[in-house]
Amino acid sequence: MKRKLWKLVIPALLVIALIGYTAISAQGEFVQASYEIELQKPGAELEDARYLRDGNLLLVGGSESECFGVLTDTASQSAQPLWEISGGFRGLSVLPDRVVLACETARYQDGVVQKQIKLFSYGSSDFSQLGKTTVLRGLSDLSSGAFAAASDGTVYLLKGSEPNMLYTTEDVAESSEEKIQSLVPFCDLEEPISELVAAPSNGGVYLVSQSGGLWRVNADEVAAFSGDPVGDGLRMLDSELAVDEAGTVYRVSEEDLTVERLYASQSQGAACLYQNGILADFDSRLLLLGADGSVLGQLTLEKRNPAFLFADGGMVYGVSDSNAGIRVEYTNGVTDQVTVEEFTEESNAFFANPLPGVYPLSEGSPESWTVSLNPELLNSGRGDPAVTVRNEATGETAAWTLDNGLELEGSFFSFPAPEPLEAGNYQVKLSNLCTSGGLPASCVYTVTFTDDTSGSTDSSGTGSSSSSNPSSSGEDSRLITSQVYSIDEKTRVMTGIEPGSTLTQIKANLQYDGELVVRNFEGTRVSTGGVGTGTTFTLLRDGVPCDQVALLIYGDLNGDGNVNQKDVSVLVEHEFYHESRAVLKGLFLEAADINHDGTYSFEDLDLLYKSIYSFGAPDDKR
Repeated sequence: MKRKLWKLVIPALLVIALIGYTAISAQGEFVQASYEIELQKPGAELEDARYLRDGNLLLVGGSESECFGVLTDTASQSAQPLWEISGGFRGLSVLPDRVVLACETARYQDGVVQKQIKLFSYGSSDFSQLGKTTVLRGLSDLSSGAFAAASDGTVYLLKGSEPNMLYTTEDVAESSEEKIQSLVPFCDLEEPISELVAAPSNGGVYLVSQSGGLWRVNADEVAAFSGDPVGDGLRMLDSELAVDEAGTVYRVSEEDLTVERLYASQSQGAACLYQNGILADFDSRLLLLGADGSVLGQLTLEKRNPAFLFADGGMVYGVSDSNAGIRVEYTNGVTDQVTVEEFTEESNAFFANPLPGVYPLSEGSPESWTVSLNPELLNSGRGDPAVTVRNEATGETAAWTLDNGLELEGSFFSFPAPEPLEAGNYQVKLSNLCTSGGLPASCVYTVTFTDDTSGSTDSSGTGSSSSSNPSSSGEDSRLITSQVYSIDEKTRVMTGIEPGSTLTQIKANLQYDGELVVRNFEGTRVSTGGVGTGTTFTLLRDGVPCDQVALLIYGDLNGDGNVNQKDVSVLVEHEFYHESRAVLKGLFLEAADINHDGTYSFEDLDLLYKSIYSFGAPDDKR
C-alpha cells in the first residue's frame, strides 16, 4: 500500500523558536520566529519554494524517485500535505490561477523501461487537481530548468540532446485518466539554451542562453534582449526584476528589450521585492536595495543563508534546507526603520577635490572633481561604481558609472565638475564604491559655492602643488606634513615609519593645523598605543576634513604596527592561497613589497623571512 504523505512529512514536529535580533544601523528590535518540517524520506531535499499569499508558502521537496508538496501557513505554524508523486522533480511553474508541476517517471513496456514526463496541474486556491495528468512521450530526460508553463496554457521544454531547439507539445491520445502528448518543435535558436524561466507576475516565459543572453518567448516568436548577461539559476521577481543564483539583481525592460545589472552580491542568490525596494541576501544579512541597486539599509538574520527569500507587506520569509528537513524563518522586520548607511564629511572614507566646505563662486572650481577612497574601504566586485552630483537649488542631477564616463585610476575616481557652476549646495553621492562592516555603503558629502566673495576658503580642496616637505616656502597649512616621514602628494600615503612606533611618537613627527582624528585599519578611532599599516590620519578644521594620510609600514601585513613572524605567516598564506581567495589587498599588498620594486613577488617573502629570523626588521624607508 502506498505510504501516505503524512508519513513522509510530519508537520506535527514543528520546532518553534522566537529569536530577537537588532538590525544594523537601526534603533528597533525585530522579532523572528522559525519552524521546521521534518522529513522521514532519506535523501529528500528542498527543491523549490514559492510564496502564495497571506503567509502561505508552497514547498516542493523530494528525491530522485519521489516528489512531495506541502502548503505551510506561517501564521499558525502548520503544514498541510498536498501531494506525493512517484517520480523525480523536474520543474514548477506558478501561474495566477494554477500550479503546474513536472516530474520524471518511468514505465515498463515490452520488456523495456522508458522514461517519460508527467505534468500535473493544481488550482492555486485549493490545490485540487485540474484536468487529466499530461504524459509527455518522446522525451527521455528532462533536466532541471528545462521546463516552463505560460499563462496561456502553452508548455515549453528543452531536450538536453538538442539545446538549440525549443519545444512545445501537441495531443496524441487520451485515456480516462491521462492525456498523452508529444513534443513539437517551436523554434530553432541561434545558440544553445541553458534554462527556461517562468515569470509568475505576467505568466511569461524567458530563455537563458549558455552565454548569458536573455530571450522572451512570445506566442509566435522568440525575441532577444541586449545588455548585461545574466547568470544561471535565474528567477523572475516580477515582470521587470530578476535575480540569479550568484546573487546578481537585474532589471529586465520589456519595452526596449534590455537587461541592466543593478547589484552583484557575494551570496547564494536569494532576493525578493519588499515594499519600495529589493531585499537581497548577503552572507546571512539582508540588504535593502533601491530601484537603482544602491544599498539603503541592512538587517541581520540568524547565521544561515536562505535558499529562497520572500516578502509580503511587513513580513519577510526565508526558506532553506536544514538537518531535519525544511526550515522556514519569518520576521516582521520593518526595514524602513533602517537608516541609510552613509559616510559623511566626518568619516575617513574619502579625500575629495574639492573637499566638503564653502567656496566663493568667484574662485571657480577644478574642471574635474576627484574622490580618493581609503583603499581598505574600497568596494570591489559588488556593482558598478557610480557618482551622482545634484544641485540642491535647481534639482539638476548628473550621474556617471564606470561604463559611461567615470574614470578610475587606482583609488581615484574623476568626473566632470558641474557646468555651469552656480551658487548653491552640490551633494555628491558615491555608490558601490566603499564598504561599512564589510557591506556596501554610500559616501555622501556636500560642496557649497556662494556669491559672497568673503566666504571661507579654509576648506578649499582645489588641488595642492605643495610638497610634503614643510621647508617649502609655499607650504599649505591645510595639509599634514612631516620632516621625518615621506607623504605622497597624490595618494597621501605616508611611509618611513619605524615598526613598533607608537601613535604618540608618530604624531610628534607630524605638522598640522587643526584636529587630527586617527583610526586604525578597521576604522576604529584610536588615541594611544601602536598603530600600523592601514591607519588613517584625518585633519579637521572647524569640523571639516582638510587632508587625510594613510600609514604604510613595509612588512607590517596585519596592521598591528610590528614586523614579526605573524607577518611572515600572512605572506605565506597570500603566496600560496591568493589565487583562490584574497588574502592581501590595498595598502597591505603594497606593504608586502619589501624590496620596493613596485610589485610583490616571492623574493619579498624571502626578504621578509630573512629580515625577521636573521637580520631584524626590514628597512621601511625608501
